Amino acid sequence: MTPDQLYPLEVNPKTLEPFLRLRKRKNIILTPPRWEDAPHFVPLFNDPRVYEGLLRPPLPYTLKDGEDWLQLTKPNTDALLQELKDAQGSDSLKIIDGCPVSSIREVKEDGTDILFLGSIAITRCTFPELIDTDSVDWEHKEEKAAANEKLEVGDPNIIWSIGVPSALKLAGGGTRLRTASNTRTGLQYELSDDSEATKAIAALGYIINEDDSPVCNTSAMLDHNNWQPLERNPDTQELFLRLRKRRDMIITPPRPEDVDNLFKTLNDPRVYNWMETTPKPYLRGARMFFMSEKKSSGHNYAEHAKAAWSESQKSADDAIKELEKASREHPPKLVDVCPFRFVRKVHGDGTDEFVGYVIVCKCPHGELMDTDTVDWERKAENEAKNASKLPGDPTIVWTVRGMVPLPCSFSHSKTCYLLLFTMLDHTKWHPLEKNPVTNEFFLRLRKHRDIVITPSRPEDVNSFLETLNDPRVYHWLSSTPHPYLPGTRYLINVKAGETLTYIPPEHAEASWAKSKTRSDEAFEELEEASRQDPTSLVNTCPVGILRKVREDGTDEFVGEFKMGRTPHGELLNTDTVDWENKAENEAENARKENGNPTIIWSIGNFIAPKFHGQGIMTDVIDTILHDWAVPRMGARHFIVGAFEENLGSRRVFEKNGFRTVRVIQKFKEIRGEWRKMRACIVSPSTMFDHTKWHPLERNPVTNELFLRLRKHEDIIMTPPRPEDVDNFLETMNDPRVYHWSVSTLHPYLREHAEATWAESKKRADGALADLEEASLVDPPRLVNSCPVQILRKVREDGTDEFVGNFKIRRCPHGEILNTDTVDWEHKAENEAENARKELGDPTIIWSISYFVVPKFHGQGIMTNAVDTILHDWALPHMGARHFIVGAFDENVASRRVFEKNGFHTVRIIEKSKPFTPPMANPQLYPLEVNPKTGEPFLRLRNHKNIILTPPRMEDAPVLVSFLNDPRICDCLSGPPYPYTLEHAEFWLKMIKSFSDGVLRELEEGRDKPEPKTVGDCPVRYIREVQEDGTDIFIGDASFVRSISGELMGPEGPEKIDWENKQKREEENNKLPVGDPNILWSFGDFLAPSHHRRGIMTDAFATLLHEWGIPRMAIRRMWVIAFTTNTGSVKVFQKNGFKVIATHENHHEAKGKMRSIHLLEWKYGTK
Repeated sequence: MTPDQLYPLEVNPKTLEPFLRLRKRKNIILTPPRWEDAPHFVPLFNDPRVYEGLLRPPLPYTLKDGEDWLQLTKPNTDALLQELKDAQGSDSLKIIDGCPVSSIREVKEDGTDILFLGSIAITRCTFPELIDTDSVDWEHKEEKAAANEKLEVGDPNIIWSIGVPSALKLAGGGTRLRTASNTRTGLQYELSDDSEATKAIAALGYIINEDDSPVCNTSAMLDHNNWQPLERNPDTQELFLRLRKRRDMIITPPRPEDVDNLFKTLNDPRVYNWMETTPKPYLRGARMFFMSEKKSSGHNYAEHAKAAWSESQKSADDAIKELEKASREHPPKLVDVCPFRFVRKVHGDGTDEFVGYVIVCKCPHGELMDTDTVDWERKAENEAKNASKLPGDPTIVWTVRGMVPLPCSFSHSKTCYLLLFTMLDHTKWHPLEKNPVTNEFFLRLRKHRDIVITPSRPEDVNSFLETLNDPRVYHWLSSTPHPYLPGTRYLINVKAGETLTYIPPEHAEASWAKSKTRSDEAFEELEEASRQDPTSLVNTCPVGILRKVREDGTDEFVGEFKMGRTPHGELLNTDTVDWENKAENEAENARKENGNPTIIWSIGNFIAPKFHGQGIMTDVIDTILHDWAVPRMGARHFIVGAFEENLGSRRVFEKNGFRTVRVIQKFKEIRGEWRKMRACIVSPSTMFDHTKWHPLERNPVTNELFLRLRKHEDIIMTPPRPEDVDNFLETMNDPRVYHWSVSTLHPYLREHAEATWAESKKRADGALADLEEASLVDPPRLVNSCPVQILRKVREDGTDEFVGNFKIRRCPHGEILNTDTVDWEHKAENEAENARKELGDPTIIWSISYFVVPKFHGQGIMTNAVDTILHDWALPHMGARHFIVGAFDENVASRRVFEKNGFHTVRIIEKSKPFTPPMANPQLYPLEVNPKTGEPFLRLRNHKNIILTPPRMEDAPVLVSFLNDPRICDCLSGPPYPYTLEHAEFWLKMIKSFSDGVLRELEEGRDKPEPKTVGDCPVRYIREVQEDGTDIFIGDASFVRSISGELMGPEGPEKIDWENKQKREEENNKLPVGDPNILWSFGDFLAPSHHRRGIMTDAFATLLHEWGIPRMAIRRMWVIAFTTNTGSVKVFQKNGFKVIATHENHHEAKGKMRSIHLLEWKYGTK
């Protein structure tokens, strides 16, 4: 691909004026000077805040002075621009002798700009008396100026100057000349003494020389090239690299305090869980082994954090030394290391804080190079080969590593990331985390991330004592004594001879001891369960004390949470309070095996008054139920009690899906008062009832079941409805959707949508029938699917709209099961084996697929849908534990959906061929098909609202108007003039037959595995798609075999041979389809209303690269353009054509002789 010679300039699409946008102030641009700038010079250069900082402008400055200045500078600017335009099509960027943009302008919100703010110009040094001398050398001024001017363009020895007259409100005074040299750019700048301009220039990195001697030289310029884009902190002299988009983020070398930063960060499980080689725990006292260069020298040990910091420091120092060394050479050498790793956030006061680190290095994963499998045998060899390559070698494979892994592919081909998700990390501790300093386990709340649940500690005795003596707490507890002091509530039996003695411990100590025992027994149970089966259920939760974590890492007591088999046997198996059978009911409930969904569980809790009203206990119950009770205990049925007056506690349970089943008027006498108790359980329509419908709800109006998303409460999932056929049809024909689908047919026709809907309906009905059958068994069985699949957004009026589709099923990708490679041979066998496994088997591999309507993209809906389905359905109702999903590497959004739900990448599958969505007729690729009309079309690469279609007979009237427009017909040789409706209808009938013939040929070859090479393109008429889906005809673009036989002679295109024209064209036409020797041409026109928008450039590029090269085997083209048609010439030059001949008065067209340019394009050339 040839470079754009105007780069990095942009072009105003309306005025075609080039401009350069400032890096930081995006509303300020630099443009060429304009004639209308002259009046704006007058007030500017007569302002003392400007002219006193400049040396040369006349005073007073008149309008004529401004016009004279433009007469001098504008032709130079125009010449530079013309030089760049003439160089378009060259293989490399052209070096020129100046910059074509110098006028500073501010762009307003309406798109206009302030005519003139100031100017900045780079020219060859205008003060030669200062070159190569420590004094002012007027004697040799002219000689030095001539020598500097004689240096060829691009010579690094040229001395340049920069001038900055501007409307930047530069105040100042004095006239003594001073010289500034920029240490980063190596440019000189002359300014008068004591002016604010001096300070402004100094702030930009210039060194002000009091002795008038310049510092600028070639080595300074080269040094700049090596340090760019680094900046230097003026206070600390520390180099840094600023992030492109997050301008408050910088990357620096390591600092000593980073030892603590590494220690703290790499002990956080949210970080170390994603690090492959980081030791766990990452403790200061632990030692890390380093291989010694000499085996006899023994072992070196260091603390992890200190060692990592030392290695970073050494790498940074080595990198800076390498840059220093490279800067002394010309051209400067490339380096193979970056000196910066540590990412920091800069605050408003100039301080910064540690954010993380990122490393770029030669890839250390030799086992993944040059192979589609994991090749451990050649790992060392591949890494050594990669490491030996010199800096700048484009075949070097690099790796990016950081605190959080960054996706990195090894080629530009389409890559499929396989993400493996283990719902319950099968270790005994999941979802608990461990404090790396105290080694204490904890469970973090879902929403209140600063609240954790831990085992009890000895100091909790005092916390119990203080909290349970507070009337705002004990008043709502039925079994807590008051006062909560040393007494006889909890008794420990000790036998002394034949007499039974009672030892009364303090209440708080007894509560703590009981909590501690419960926690220890839970951990022992986890240990034992993990040795038998990692998925074994347990009988309790090992953490129960709530604590709030402060910023300094310490914490404070918040409250307690207890969960166990219910101690309220009096409320079981009866609608009344049955104290007589209390013990028997509790014993029966206790005998049930872990995992039995008929076990009745209970919850007890209290919270310190200072934390009331913050939603903490609501979050605690939500976290414990979802993250522990259901997955680790198999809990399904809870019964809890709350006093009638305790509205806060009742709301806590109601928010978590509990509902009141009875109110007991005289439940119990407590502290001399009979209290009314409200018993709450979970039931159908609530969260944890084990009946067939949980956690589904039912629409009371339509009777339709639905599942509400956890976070997006206005999004629900329902079974499919008949109207979803149209929803499928519209969504799956949107390229923003089908582009990411592996198996969706394209074009997606109504018959496909109906088939998809029927399959979805069958799956939903089957799941509902499954639920009905499962509910008849006690305990209820697991099911194989989910009955709700369609996502909908509920509006305020109760109606809803289609959002997307979600499907969960046993993995259909047998080719990637049980292997580290893609094993197509055993695909069916692997899938059959996975399908045979009984429900509840934790080794079943499940899969997820989905799509979302584009208008709902980027709202986190699918992330929430995956979270809801996994936690509320797949785990409790399907027994799902293992998931494998796939996502294309470019589909960053989909990968993030899975990563946010705990999936991680386990394999990358490289595709040797570009992925294309399956099509109804794959031979049409890359054409799309309008699902309503069945017409094929090709969408332009850059102008997404412009398409190419076959010609239509109804185009005739518009075609007549186009080909009678002098702005079109004067640029064409062939069409008759005037152009009549009969001409148009004849032409359309002929070219439509060509198009239909190609489409028939493609239809006949639909079953062939390889794309068929054809002799024409079936789409050529350019249309603009309107917002309502209709389109308008705006032009024509088509390939034809060349009709320039008069230029095909052996003497080359410079020689015109009219005599053999027909013979050579016939020879070209006889070459078979697909022959690379065919000489092709291109014909086109575009409606004047759409000129100067880059549409034809885009249309040609799209046709050539999407159809001409791959489907017609086009390898060489000649096109002819009238010399007066500069627009057409530019279109072809932008697409890689070069003018190879120009002929004056080549032929007659429309009654006058026309001169032509002949342009050539060859495949494989830039």
